[in-house]
Amino acid sequence: MSLFKKADPVAPKGKAPVPAKGKGEAPPAKAKSAHGYTHPPLAPLGIRAIENIFCPLSIKSEGVSCLIDMVGGKDYRVKTFSGQKEVSSEIIPPTDRKKKAVTEFMFKGMIGIHIHPEGMVLTLDQDTNSQGQPRLNQPPLEIISEPPPSDIEELRSRRLFSYDLKKCTADKPLVIATNKEHMHMQIRMLDSDGEDAWGMFISSPKGLVRDDSKPVLILKEGVSQRIDRQFFTQLAGTSSGGIDVRTWNKDVHDPIIMEVKVDDGNLLVIEEMFTVYGLTILTQMEQVTYVGVPCGNTPELQDAHLKECERTVLQIRDAIKDGLLAHAQEMALASMRKSIVRDVKEALHKKNADGVGVLALELAVKEVLAPTYAGASGSETAMNVSHETLRLLNAITSELSGWVEADATRETAVAAIIEGIKGSEQLQAEGFDEMLLQELPEVHSDSVEMNTPVFSDVVALATRTFSSKAFARETKALAREMATCEDPALQKSMAVELDKNIKRNITALKHKTLVRIAVKSHLFNIEKSKREVLNFDPTQVSDQPISDRELETILTRYDAYTEYLDRAYEARLGKPLLGIIKEFQTGANDEPMQSLSTKSFLAFLVALRTSGGSVSEKTDSVPAVSSLQALPDAIPDIQVLQPDPAEPKGVVRVVHREGALLEAAFEMVQHGGAVPEGVPNGVWFGFRDLSERIMEYYVSVESQKKRDRDQDAMVLRTFTSILLLKVVNLFRALRNLPALRELGKVQSSLEKGVGILSVHPGENAEDELLDIRNRPKTVTEPAMNIRHELRQMILGLEKAGEVPKDTYRFKQRGRSSALLGGGKNQDKVALPITIRAQDGVVTIEAKFNDEAFSKKIRLTALLGGDEADAGETVSGDTVRKTVDPGQPQGKPASKTREEQIRNNRAIIYKLVSGLPFFAKFSDFEKKRIAERDLSFKVVQKGGTIIGEGTRDTAFFILIRGLVHVTKGSQVIATLGPGEMFGEIAFLTNTPRTMNIVAKESVLVLRMDQDMMNQLEQESREKLKDHIINKQVLRLAETTNNLVGPEGVDLTTRSELPPDGEISRLKPEVSMVLIDKLPLFQQFSAYEKKRIGAFATSFRTFKPDAEIIREGTLDTSFFIIIKGKVNVVKGDITIAQLGPGDFFGDMAFLTNTARTSSVVSQGEVLVMKVDQDLMKRMGSEIREKLKDQFLLRLTQRLLQTTGKTLKK
Repeated sequence: MSLFKKADPVAPKGKAPVPAKGKGEAPPAKAKSAHGYTHPPLAPLGIRAIENIFCPLSIKSEGVSCLIDMVGGKDYRVKTFSGQKEVSSEIIPPTDRKKKAVTEFMFKGMIGIHIHPEGMVLTLDQDTNSQGQPRLNQPPLEIISEPPPSDIEELRSRRLFSYDLKKCTADKPLVIATNKEHMHMQIRMLDSDGEDAWGMFISSPKGLVRDDSKPVLILKEGVSQRIDRQFFTQLAGTSSGGIDVRTWNKDVHDPIIMEVKVDDGNLLVIEEMFTVYGLTILTQMEQVTYVGVPCGNTPELQDAHLKECERTVLQIRDAIKDGLLAHAQEMALASMRKSIVRDVKEALHKKNADGVGVLALELAVKEVLAPTYAGASGSETAMNVSHETLRLLNAITSELSGWVEADATRETAVAAIIEGIKGSEQLQAEGFDEMLLQELPEVHSDSVEMNTPVFSDVVALATRTFSSKAFARETKALAREMATCEDPALQKSMAVELDKNIKRNITALKHKTLVRIAVKSHLFNIEKSKREVLNFDPTQVSDQPISDRELETILTRYDAYTEYLDRAYEARLGKPLLGIIKEFQTGANDEPMQSLSTKSFLAFLVALRTSGGSVSEKTDSVPAVSSLQALPDAIPDIQVLQPDPAEPKGVVRVVHREGALLEAAFEMVQHGGAVPEGVPNGVWFGFRDLSERIMEYYVSVESQKKRDRDQDAMVLRTFTSILLLKVVNLFRALRNLPALRELGKVQSSLEKGVGILSVHPGENAEDELLDIRNRPKTVTEPAMNIRHELRQMILGLEKAGEVPKDTYRFKQRGRSSALLGGGKNQDKVALPITIRAQDGVVTIEAKFNDEAFSKKIRLTALLGGDEADAGETVSGDTVRKTVDPGQPQGKPASKTREEQIRNNRAIIYKLVSGLPFFAKFSDFEKKRIAERDLSFKVVQKGGTIIGEGTRDTAFFILIRGLVHVTKGSQVIATLGPGEMFGEIAFLTNTPRTMNIVAKESVLVLRMDQDMMNQLEQESREKLKDHIINKQVLRLAETTNNLVGPEGVDLTTRSELPPDGEISRLKPEVSMVLIDKLPLFQQFSAYEKKRIGAFATSFRTFKPDAEIIREGTLDTSFFIIIKGKVNVVKGDITIAQLGPGDFFGDMAFLTNTARTSSVVSQGEVLVMKVDQDLMKRMGSEIREKLKDQFLLRLTQRLLQTTGKTLKK
């Protein structure tokens, strides 16, 4: 039973048929003239298909006309007239399928008549002047014929096809077979960020589309495109067109194949233009539709033609089904990559909830302020910034970003904008004031300080913005156009655009005002207070306050950096990040983590800043504004990693000194046997990439167009196996081991391999031999002739019938001047490749057509267990040296003390980077920790790190090795890398209660209070977070031992109690209340002011109100400002708390359900702190609050531990 169905005719408008018309115009209603039936006029560059039943047909244009009629019922006769004079008459058999060009000396726009057996296609060229410019007001063609027959709509419907593009999905494309053998097409939905769009792709003879193919046509609403010889000719001239010229010359018979249009609602309309074979269309991977007039003069021949077309398209369907699954997976992975890259861009900006780019603000402040300190010396091209200055600048920018997010700043910004709008008579007269005010929230004037110069400054900024030429051009002009528009649909569309425009302007203005208020109101006080807190040396900075000029410069720089960060990201980070994620997804990267260097990004950012944004993206040597480049933590780190090798998931992290700004997970490719058994993923995909580049180097581009994905994958897999096996056997030969016949012991062979392989010329001009460099005479394993092996492999596949003959054609290459290695007598090679094996790391370096290729494959752990010798500190001799076999080995060169220190720090940095304990630390912070050489200790097996009963207030982090925790002679626990111990004595200054003994040679980091004080504030906070988490776990364990598992029920979930009423306190009132509380005794006056600025966090609860309800899941904690509360468990009051106490901290820290209720005694004023507010407060306030958490947790832990021991 045939799968064919009748083509869906395009729904006519009213009762009129819908003949195709040039450029997607809807045809006007039919009309009769005195001489016959008048067709809709044909505009220049238009196209019209007309059935031969309309003959005789008269075509008229300016100064020229023609008459077409049928002779003998089958041939066409075309008479051409100039004015009333007949110029020519020609009989044209329909089988000639030729184009008749009708023109006249004064008329340059040619009429094209394309003759076909069932009708004709008319075209009108664009008339141009002598300069090649299009003629204005060129008249259209007038077409007059016999009236249409009664069945014209049915006849025309055979050539029309309509389809809802929304049905085109990744696994169900629309397939169009244009003839019997070649030139098939697929329409697929594209992964686009904006409006819906679909792409038309040229497929192979089997109907497959390469993964890297680009669409030859983008389909979306309003698009109309003629698919003709000119269309294919242009594709054949481009490398990405997917058209083979020889195939095109052989199989494209028709001058015009079809016209495609996309109407409103994404309805695709295809009109077939009397092609030889018609169009066979496959929809939903099961329904076949033939569009056009079947080929053949008899019903039998036409039926045979239809069956052949059906068989062709079903063969295409079967061929692409397997490929569609892989394509759908790749589309999903690609969409995931693009989404992550967009999210990373937002995180890199450090955009807050209001959309302010905090990083742009930090860069502006640091660039302007850094040169004002003696600790930052030099010129713009050679600036040095001391560590103390860096700490000060970090503290200033952290505090300033907190002020940007403070409730008081937000309300002041909104109040100033409202004041500017209401004060503008022009906005009121034009009716814009209400439209703008609707986009702004309400403001409580009690918390806004209006009588300040900064407030007046921001009001003036708002006034300037709404009276600017840009606002008039973009917004006011649109409003005026909408007011005069009479089309309701167009007016509705304009209203939506106007609403978006107003929201965009309000949002941008709010960003600017937030930054301006924070900088001008607080920067001077911030800088002054941070100097005092950090004990900054007064001799390092001038006593002069920050000037108004510097404040304005910072604001100017901020505006510039918001733009430059976007441009630098697109130019230097976006594509590399996409590539790294893809390598992880496909398994080509076997590293546990890869960091994306931001050095190039920063250099380009500096170049943009220096040149005012006019730098070319190809520029690498740029002038350096080193006051930025000397700030190593100015730009967040970007890391791509696979946390668990057993899980097919990866993570992209953006890490700054405040912590992780983004953690985005992505899926991995399910390989399903693609990697040979026994071969590590990283090894296989590393050599597969090399093999792919070698094949691209040798095989011509033209032959690539004839291959499909499965065929390429099979050939590449075969060649990768050959290349990898040869590399393994060459390294085995250096160790006098027998050659392998199959890929079974790749891991051990390469892991223990030591040597260098490189390419050198062979006897013939085209030979390149991969061999051992300085080959020892005892080695008998032959070299690999790369080109010869590849050719023989392809010939073997052709002989076996797995690859069609001549599918892979080799390029003709001469010997280039590329040199491998050094020396004036070095042989010249065309393909420089070097493969090194050393210490379990295989490095591949090559150059293809002057493009560098590099891979580093790690097969063993970063460092073994014997890197460090015995002693108190790590030795600088821990890094092994690369050995070149065959070269004479002398004594190792002695290292200077500085080299040993650098080497030592590099090893420690790598060790620290590999530990989950330091995952949230930025690269800069980890490097700073690694610089604390004397704090790292090596303890030999059996050595005591902590002795029971001793007094030492340091805690330790285990970097490498295992330790035993013992009590007397009993081993209580064994700890591994990343574990922390000794923190109780650090917190309580009490004697040690356990022994810590090295089970093997171990490396530890010793942290005492002095060491903690030397670290950056953010690093201290992260270490304290680890201590807090450990204390919480211990407290939960001891509580469980004390009351039993049934005593703590964390599974019950209850509804949250009503939230308290927001109390918007005046700044002076909140300062008085906060200043009285013992909790805030260690806080500076400026920090207390910051806390009071978060006005919406202050809540008032009435008497006997539930503030916390047992069993609810709420991760906020509360600080009592005024009043008292009862802590209730069931019906029993277990504690009373008053001003300065806090509660709810355990749920805040553990993200678990509340274990008790808290009820107000009388009216209570509290400050509610959630995770978001904790981040907004700034690092100094966070650290001091966490110190209070640690104190409370330690007290609770000691109490419960004591009760457990008594029990």
